[in-house]
Amino acid sequence: MRKHRVQLGLGLISIGRTWGARPVPVPGEAEALAFLEGAYELGIRLFDTSPSYGDSEVKLGRFLTGLSREERTVHRPLLRRTAPQPDAEHEPARRD
Repeated sequence: MRKHRVQLGLGLISIGRTWGARPVPVPGEAEALAFLEGAYELGIRLFDTSPSYGDSEVKLGRFLTGLSREERTVHRPLLRRTAPQPDAEHEPARRD
């Protein structure tokens, strides 16, 4: 029997901005860091973020500061934003 290695990932839109049909408040810095630490302790090493996810990249960056590159993977889609996001703090990545 072959063993397959599975890497679970975590989408971070909910720590950066409200979204969905029943939006909930965006967690503050301390709550978001506690959430990320809990996920890391459970074995999550793949984090999905984007400039369109509000300040999730900022919160994730603060969490990742103490980790080496070998300890995590960050998935950041390279998409051009078509409409301005009122809660975005910086420009999106561009593939021009």
